[in-house]
Amino acid sequence: MGAPQVLSSFDPDLTTFWAYWNSLPKVDFVPHLRDYLDSVPPELQPSVAIIDVYSLERMVLRMAGTQIVDAIGHEPTEKDTPSVYNHDPAKAAIKIAWAAVTQPCGYAAKREIRSQAGRVSVVHGIALPMRTERADCKTLVNFSSIARSVAELEYQDHVASLADMQPMQWVDIGNGVPTLEG
Repeated sequence: MGAPQVLSSFDPDLTTFWAYWNSLPKVDFVPHLRDYLDSVPPELQPSVAIIDVYSLERMVLRMAGTQIVDAIGHEPTEKDTPSVYNHDPAKAAIKIAWAAVTQPCGYAAKREIRSQAGRVSVVHGIALPMRTERADCKTLVNFSSIARSVAELEYQDHVASLADMQPMQWVDIGNGVPTLEG
């Protein structure tokens, strides 16, 4: 399956990430996290977050790449992911993540980030489902253009919050896409 049309309107690195994810062996449209981790291209991994989605109320950052850690100025691993979002975008983000892991499908989004000094930048990203043996949650791997976006901020001005997530577009991995209401 070629790169989804939606990615061409986002960041070119998202197409590279899609090609890697899409090259992995899959069961029911979804590759296993083990296969992903066994051969991930090193230039992609610093901008990756692995997110465990437990319910419509809870998702946790399992792993954050070094560029993400550098951008926010601290290690966010094992934190509830919505804690980095403003209130309304947090609710939308978890609803979208839950739909993506239960469908399963992917999504591409532009996230507006606000720095501690009040500067605003846009981060392009794609989230795709991953299989694991865990029964208590489902997993997404998210690749973003965080390094490019943070370069627009001044030196040592860390990301304070994800202020918005628009537009979001579903990425059909062969299983269709959900319809969200409300």
